[in-house]
Amino acid sequence: MKKIVIVIVLAFNFISMQAQKEGVNDKLTKVAKSLDSIVKQEKKILKDSIVLIEKQLELGKISEDEAKEKKEAFADEIAERITDASAEKTDEILAVIDDMINDQTSESGTKFSKKIIDVKKKKNKKPKRTVSRFVFAYGLNTMIDNGSSEAESTLDYKLWQSNSVELGWAYKTRIIKESSLLNFKYGVSFLWNTYSPKDNLYHVETAGVTHLENHTADLSKSELRSSYVVVPVFLEFDFSKPKTVNDKIKLQRNKSVRVGLGGYAGLRMFTKQFLEYENEVGEIEETIKAAYDMERYKYGVSGYLGYKDMSLFANYDLNTLFSNSSAQNLTMGVRFDW
Repeated sequence: MKKIVIVIVLAFNFISMQAQKEGVNDKLTKVAKSLDSIVKQEKKILKDSIVLIEKQLELGKISEDEAKEKKEAFADEIAERITDASAEKTDEILAVIDDMINDQTSESGTKFSKKIIDVKKKKNKKPKRTVSRFVFAYGLNTMIDNGSSEAESTLDYKLWQSNSVELGWAYKTRIIKESSLLNFKYGVSFLWNTYSPKDNLYHVETAGVTHLENHTADLSKSELRSSYVVVPVFLEFDFSKPKTVNDKIKLQRNKSVRVGLGGYAGLRMFTKQFLEYENEVGEIEETIKAAYDMERYKYGVSGYLGYKDMSLFANYDLNTLFSNSSAQNLTMGVRFDW
């Protein structure tokens, strides 16, 4: 989480360096400092909470397992608050940038057109070796069992309701200076996975083992959701052909067939279970926040085949979904690099 916040703060500083209007830099710097202050305050709260738990453990008021659970609960709560604060500050940054753009476009048409022409000329002088793109991916999750009898119940998931959503930012660097064929692709993404059990099942953790049980009520919704921060890395083959502009050869990317092979590694942030059912009181909605013995780290292999900005992808987790099972997650879907 600390690294993510640092990246956000650096990004804010970078944007502020690009702002030419007087006052914009101050606004962006203020937002970045505010976020940094929030992070420091939340870390202090977490530190004080851990000290208090350790004292309770030393006095024998709680057991080691209870102390561990409390520490993890506090850590998850602090991480969630930092994530919410980061999202709020990001909205403030976008608002400042939007105001800056509106101010720019309010200038005379001739002056604005001249700036666009100048920017285009600068871009044409030297093609960028590294470019960045926004990533959106949507896929369906399915389980592959590698033989453990304990994992049999974890395979009972609905395919169409068990999905994966990815939002991220990717960088693409040409390995060969004068060719766009070979590229090194990397970035950071936020990943949300949902697992929806079949029939009337829901997740229950007993003695450190998560399994599916039949609920006493008639469930209208049963979903286990987990979120991750992942770092994907690919070797991409881009078969886009160069074009000639003003008698000069210009390299192109994402204009033809693309093939990517690589992997990913990440950290699980939150896990929650959502249940909906009706009883004599009325409609009940339950949100249960627990780890459910899911693996803390996520890593696997990935590949995609696409044309221009769209591609079909597959992600296969090399680690198991739950610590006490052999069920591994496979995600297949569509990906967009804009």
